Amino acid sequence: MPLFKENTKSRQELIKWWQGLEEERGARATLRRAASLVEIVPVRYAHYLLYRLWQCQEDNINQDKQDKIMMLCGILSHVRENEAKDSFAKQLARKKGNNQPVFSELRFQRLLQYEDIVHEPLFYQEIVRAIHQLGFKANIADLAHSLYYWNDITIKNWAYDYFRVAEEPAGKSD
Repeated sequence: MPLFKENTKSRQELIKWWQGLEEERGARATLRRAASLVEIVPVRYAHYLLYRLWQCQEDNINQDKQDKIMMLCGILSHVRENEAKDSFAKQLARKKGNNQPVFSELRFQRLLQYEDIVHEPLFYQEIVRAIHQLGFKANIADLAHSLYYWNDITIKNWAYDYFRVAEEPAGKSD
């Protein structure tokens, strides 16, 4: 069963872990400052999520997947509000006051060209930048699922979501 999908134990554990960041201020601050895997792995609170996901037994979490989960910990530490209504890609396409998307089409297209959140530091930085541009609000479960399973299908789905919203008149959304 895929991690972080609706009605899964892993999704519940992810949200519980993220909510716990509010009380783990030191860990949150360290995770926010982290820019790479080697800066995230020493943070004990990140390992708490990994441990809880192992207990869910919803996926075979090998070394590469452990690294992805660690990177997710760093990324999600930047989110202050879980806005679960729309997918992360739809959130990026929302119109601002000037009728332009929050995250420009050019930046979005560059985002889709990355292949791996663990080994491409610019991918990590761009996702963090996107969260900041969204006012530190994001759909944490959708973002976690997307980055954990980042592949051609995810990229295609993000493009469909982004451009569907980008083509809507301002003020209208799903």
